[in-house]
Amino acid sequence: MLPRKRLPGALPRRITAIALAVCLLTAVVGCAPARQGSATAEPAPFCPPDAVKIGGLDDPSNVFCRRPPEFNTLTVTATAYVAGRGKRKRPARGAWGDVLDPKAKTVAVSSDLMEMGLTRGAKLRINGMEGEFTVLDTMHPRKEKTIDIFFGQDRKAALQWGRRTLTISWE
Repeated sequence: MLPRKRLPGALPRRITAIALAVCLLTAVVGCAPARQGSATAEPAPFCPPDAVKIGGLDDPSNVFCRRPPEFNTLTVTATAYVAGRGKRKRPARGAWGDVLDPKAKTVAVSSDLMEMGLTRGAKLRINGMEGEFTVLDTMHPRKEKTIDIFFGQDRKAALQWGRRTLTISWE
């Protein structure tokens, strides 16, 4: 086999292949849609209850679905508490040192509820009240199945709330 003659000004084969690959990659990347600044992917849809079978991969829609969160529900006694009397120089703090903001929805839980999963930072819903409440404080160990809703400095509203029996739910 005779050696090939290279034309004047021609590039070697390896460099030509690399240049061609770079051109193709640039073209492919250039065609990709621009990513939105704060766009988030939509979560996978919930699996239909009858379609979730262990090992059942006959339907592709079951492969990429998620199970709905399981909520624990419990009937508890709900009371109210305030930050303290008089003017405070320092903000009120919970048992773990978190600052208790009067505008935030914060609760304290009894120790038996902490054993059920309502630990620091857990979110819970109270039937009859809007929004989610965050667990940022604890109660005395003698209390059982009790939550304490933080009312900031509003003593009058806390007294009006009193003691109620409510149902709470959490994940």
